[in-house]
Amino acid sequence: MKRLVIMIAAGLMTTGPAFADKLDGDWCNPQDGKLTINGTLITTPAGNRVKGTYGRHRFDYTAPTGGWNGGKAIVIQQFSDDLMELSAGGGSPAQWKPCDAATS
Repeated sequence: MKRLVIMIAAGLMTTGPAFADKLDGDWCNPQDGKLTINGTLITTPAGNRVKGTYGRHRFDYTAPTGGWNGGKAIVIQQFSDDLMELSAGGGSPAQWKPCDAATS
């Protein structure tokens, strides 16, 4: 019994946040529209194609001057298949959903 309790406790301590499979795809937000991530490339709601630093659940880039969020450092973090957050210039993050889920 003691061994079982130790195994359960060890399992709980190693459990981290649940992430989705990957960040690639179309993401929508009612205020900003749609963005698309495809590996190291993002297409912003304004249509700019920008290269960034891609991780399976995180994407960072600097927005082009004069474009959507112009000149700001953008950080995108995915939390699940149905949620990612985007913060621009260190501001409060905005929530985004997969486009089919955001429109249904």
